[in-house]
Amino acid sequence: MKNFWQTIHDRWRNHMPVFFKRLMWLGGLMSGTAIAVHEVFSHYDIVADDWWLFIERYLIGGGAGIVFACKFTQTYGKNGEPIRKDVRGQVPGSTKSRKGSARDLSPDIPNNCDMVAEQPSDEN
Repeated sequence: MKNFWQTIHDRWRNHMPVFFKRLMWLGGLMSGTAIAVHEVFSHYDIVADDWWLFIERYLIGGGAGIVFACKFTQTYGKNGEPIRKDVRGQVPGSTKSRKGSARDLSPDIPNNCDMVAEQPSDEN
């Protein structure tokens, strides 16, 4: 069972093809819009038409299904192995910082935990 969840985690973090990124955005927009319309109807006690009540569940479920399927689609390299990089360009599970982060540009800056505030002296 642990291997199953590890596979799900790896696929969630893997690199996605650009087409599926756009399709995922479209599915999320479709589902989110349907949920927003439902919430407006519920908040203002508006009685929706029958056609809306019929298609609403398919818009929400279809959009969520599109997002789910797209998110678990991976990009494979020339050797047949999946490309193990997430959206931010990091290898899943690594602690390596992002390329171009402030920490990479100026390694002289200490971490916040390394900084010690100077105590005021009572010598006056």
